This record gives sequence, structure tokens and C-alpha cells, in this order.
Amino acid sequence: MKKSQICLLFFVFFTFFSCSKDDDSENTNIDELAYAELLESHPWKLDYQLLNAVEEDPYIIKFMNNGFIEVADFSEWSKNEEEWEIKDGKLIIDGMSLSIETLTSTNLVLSVTDDGTSYSYTFKEEGDADAFPQYIVGKIYRPVSVTETEGGVTEVFEIEDGHDFTEKIWFEENNTMTVTDTMLHYLSWSKISESFIFLEGQGGDLFEERENAGYEISLESTGDITLKTCYMYKESVKSSESSLIEATAVLRECNLWDYLNGPDWVLWEVDKNDEALTEFSDMPLGTIWFFNSYTNMIEERTSYSDADTEYLPWKFTEEPKEENIRVDITVEPEEVKTFKMMKGNIAELELSTEIDGDTYTFKFRVEDYVK
Repeated sequence: MKKSQICLLFFVFFTFFSCSKDDDSENTNIDELAYAELLESHPWKLDYQLLNAVEEDPYIIKFMNNGFIEVADFSEWSKNEEEWEIKDGKLIIDGMSLSIETLTSTNLVLSVTDDGTSYSYTFKEEGDADAFPQYIVGKIYRPVSVTETEGGVTEVFEIEDGHDFTEKIWFEENNTMTVTDTMLHYLSWSKISESFIFLEGQGGDLFEERENAGYEISLESTGDITLKTCYMYKESVKSSESSLIEATAVLRECNLWDYLNGPDWVLWEVDKNDEALTEFSDMPLGTIWFFNSYTNMIEERTSYSDADTEYLPWKFTEEPKEENIRVDITVEPEEVKTFKMMKGNIAELELSTEIDGDTYTFKFRVEDYVK
């Protein structure tokens, strides 16, 4: 998968506010209380537009009933930094005055004049966080394709092409996100609006070095979800010279057996007939298994510092079922063992097999990522 460094984007919203001047036109014939209630009723989205010949990203603005605003785009989420009010028929944001040309339940048009030039900004209704679809919560997804557009050139990376999309993404209910690639990562995610989420933290290939990033999220008819973001490459400030990358990842819900493929599984305990062993010479604690679904090999190392890798052929004994997942693993050139999955999730794996009439359970974990 192509990996690019994300940088902070130019935050257009406060840039145009900071250079604005009071509009001399008067529009005091409005119901200020009703206008304030409309502004507070839901978030508003400024869609893609050209500003100074540079395409600006959409962003979400929320007029909070505490007198502050929240703004989120693909790179920032600011809270309680700017105050707002309706006064004398104008929208005042942090002391800056804007004319309200249109305000309905679905449309907001603001205008401002700077050095004799008038600017108009059109916002559309954006469903609030309470209307956020709950289809992703509690589910685990894996990327199946990533599309990146840079300078008018689009590249598509798909799992069918052999790209390594082994990452797993778990959207948990407590606004945390657990991610695995070769290791276990943790992020927090917040619902900004009905179709926009914001991640805080770092983790995994898909979100590599993209701390504090916003994503547009949508549900496809296939049941897949898409996450769309934009970020700068090489330049930290958006300009006509910098390279803007637009990336869209398609995520598909995982089956239970998908958990095998991807992370480094580290052996932390071996049980014999339900009793923990202090040692097991055939596979010492700390042994790492990586299930490679493309080669159908387990890549085994005794530790992270071990440069030697053993390759163990593996395959499912039959079509996996949630209640009975069995894996055939060639542990010796002429010996194949059938392992039953006793426990499997994004971070834990337990495989059980019979050895000389005894039941052995091998307990693996994904190692935590530490920044």
C-alpha cells in the first residue's frame, strides 16, 4: 500500500474570518432568537470550493448553544475557541461581522466584504451526531482497496492485486478504535456529524502518521463503508505549489477467521490439559506466528530479534464456520496437526490441538504498539 506523510491543511474558515471587515449593509429585520435556534439545530457543511485557485476542503461547523463554535475538517478539530452570536442582524464570530444572506433549516449563505471584494459562502444542512449511522459501531473491518488521487493522477490499490491489506479496524462503542497491522494500536474517534468522524491518536498502516485527522464516512449498497480524507504531501500549507492527495479507503466487515491474517501473534502461554506450562521446548514462549494468506504459510520466529524464519504451510480444514474453525498446520515435514480455534478476536487467539493424547492450547496475543 502506498504510504504518504500527512501534514496539516490550510484552515480556510478562520483565514477568511480573520481578514474580513464589517459589511456596511444592514439586515436587522430578522428574528434573532429564531435565527440562533436554526444555527444551533444541526451542523453545517461548507462543501468543496475554489478559493484563490486552490480547492479547499469541506468542513463542518457547529454553532453550540454555549456561545462557542466547533469546526472540523480533514486536519483539525477546534472546540470552544471562537465565540458567536446574532447581533444587529449580523452573525458575529469572535468579533468579526458577517451578513446572513440566507438562513433556512437546510441552507446558510454568509457574505463578507474585504478590500471592496465580496465573498459568499454557502453551507448545507449536515445531520448531527445523534443521527450518525450506528452500522459501524461494534464491528470490525478490513481495508479491501485504497484510491489515491494526486495531481489529477489516480491510483487504485486492491487486495486482489496482492497488496497487503491485513489491517483490522474495530470501532468500539466507547469512542475508542482498536487497530491491528502487525501490532495493536489504539485511537479515539468522535462523531462530528452524521457523515463525518475525527480520529485522534496514531496507529496502523491506514492511519500511519495521520494524527488528528477527519474522515468523511459513507455506507455503500454492498455493506462496505468508505473513509475519505485529504492531506498534503511535502508542504504543510496548502497552496497551488503543494501536492494535495485525496484518499478513499473501502472497508469490509471481517469474518471471524479474518483475524488470523495480519498481526504478529506472540505466544504468551501454553496449557497442557488446562494447566499452564512453565516451558514448552517445541515452541518457546515469545514465539511469533504470522499467518500469510497469500503464501498460505505461517512465518515463525522465536523472537523479534531472531533473523531466521521457519515457514509452516497452513490451510483451513474446511470452510470456516463461526462455531468451528479448524486449521491444518504442517509442524514437521511429514506431520500435519489440526488446530481448533478456541478463542479469536482482534487481539487474542487461542488454538488447541492433540499431542500424544494430551490437549495443548496455545495462547497468542498481538503486541501493543507503544509510540
